Amino acid sequence: MPVCLPVQLLAPGEFDGCAAGPTLAFASRRDHAASIGQLWDPAAGRPVGPPVPDLGDWAFADVLAWTHRDRVHVLCGRDEITIEPPSVPDLLGLAAPDGRTAVVAVSGPAHDARVSTWDARTGEHLRDFTVWLGHRSAIGHRLSSAGGLIALACDTDRERPVDGRCVCVLDTSRGEEVARHPSPGDLHAVAGTALAHTAPGRLLVHDLTTGEPLAERSLPDPAAQLAAASVGDRPVFVTAHPGRLLTWDLSCVRPLHELPLSVPPNAIALTPTGIVLAATDEGLHTARLPLP
Repeated sequence: MPVCLPVQLLAPGEFDGCAAGPTLAFASRRDHAASIGQLWDPAAGRPVGPPVPDLGDWAFADVLAWTHRDRVHVLCGRDEITIEPPSVPDLLGLAAPDGRTAVVAVSGPAHDARVSTWDARTGEHLRDFTVWLGHRSAIGHRLSSAGGLIALACDTDRERPVDGRCVCVLDTSRGEEVARHPSPGDLHAVAGTALAHTAPGRLLVHDLTTGEPLAERSLPDPAAQLAAASVGDRPVFVTAHPGRLLTWDLSCVRPLHELPLSVPPNAIALTPTGIVLAATDEGLHTARLPLP
């Protein structure tokens, strides 16, 4: 039986997104017609800095990047820079090519998608390259990263559109696609070099670069959300199910922890320090996992 852990309300409100970095987290909430973001110290349970108004698409890891109108804003500590992309990105993310944080913007059309990268601290344009994402791909799925690699969902078949998806792995250092792995659905997350994705009744874990199977777990219900992080140097995964969240690792076939959550989460995240975040229509919730 999984160990039941308490879940606490960090802040009330209609939260629609959350993401975690090494020590801080970021969450967005709806305020009338606008979206407002806030940095959080989840360990201390308090906000950090002023709110960020007028959020468009956004990404957070060790820095925060977001779109506003036709520009991309990047917040590194207290320093904010502005990037003017050639077009408004369909998808925004962060990666770490060559040991430095980079803003990654993906723009359509999907059959000839453009990937652009900039240095997150200086705004220096680093690289542009194109990638085939398929004729049916919607460039709007969350981008997962591991160092200089990024992963995003796309069509399964290059020539013949078929029912099914895959995960395209791009190397932002080299500016090219380096792998493409079959994936039964759109949910995927990366912890180190472990790529987790969901299938009906299953959680599948593969090596991000080789596609080698690492683990397969039976899920009690379909997963509505998926998050992953390296916690204590081991990949940990969180899945969202009706009334609860479950945590998993590669060593046990059954879930490690159960986190009761009565409200369906709009997004979940996991910090490297073992703090789970859940953004719901009733508030931002947190739970602390016991570290090994």
